[in-house]
Amino acid sequence: MRKDLKALIISRYGSQADFAAAANEREARVSRVIRGREELTPKRAERWAAALGCEVGVLLEPKRG
Repeated sequence: MRKDLKALIISRYGSQADFAAAANEREARVSRVIRGREELTPKRAERWAAALGCEVGVLLEPKRG
């Protein structure tokens, strides 16, 4: 689970739904990424980083275990 990502989203937008709307993304996809069931593509990571005001590298973490 990407608790760091969830915390960033909540701190900036208050909810995953509000972030999804701002990032022009489906809320279900946001949830899948946070839960580690789906990885971000580089293009999607750029869009999310712009919406979150962070560097793309923060979102493109290396795979674990």
